[in-house]
Amino acid sequence: MNLLLKAVVFLSLFIGVSFSAISQKSRIGYINSNKLWELMPEKKEADSILKVMNQELGMHFTKMQKEFEQKFAELKADSTADKESLVYKSRTEDLKALDKKLRNFKTDAEKELVAKKEKLYAPIKEKMQNAIDAVADKKGLEYVLDSSFGNILYRRDESYNLMEDVKTQLKLKN
Repeated sequence: MNLLLKAVVFLSLFIGVSFSAISQKSRIGYINSNKLWELMPEKKEADSILKVMNQELGMHFTKMQKEFEQKFAELKADSTADKESLVYKSRTEDLKALDKKLRNFKTDAEKELVAKKEKLYAPIKEKMQNAIDAVADKKGLEYVLDSSFGNILYRRDESYNLMEDVKTQLKLKN
């Protein structure tokens, strides 16, 4: 009997706590992080730096490619070349090395651009996140959803949209 009484009390407490937790209303806000990202002036500056860097790398790659094409055309046009000679073999090896250098440069340039992009974007993303966190804390929100990808299926109250408050926090204009 004592065991049955303990079980009933435990079950009652469990059900009471469960209903209490369910009945508390969660406060959820949302923001379109893609729109906010596009409003960040630092992003425009970072994109400008990346564009210049990409152009410089592209021009250098084009220069290297033209050098390769010129040397290849010269070797191909040299009808008097003895294909068994040391000079011909040396020129062929030079072309192979230049081709490998071209491929490596392209791969390394892409890696460098990605690393630079991550380095430039990281503080901007952190600034955005800090502003979103500050506004969510101020509004007493438990969750913030990102509406950039259509994740919000139903929205009854626009007051949970954090965009204007976050823009104010970041001192951004439309």
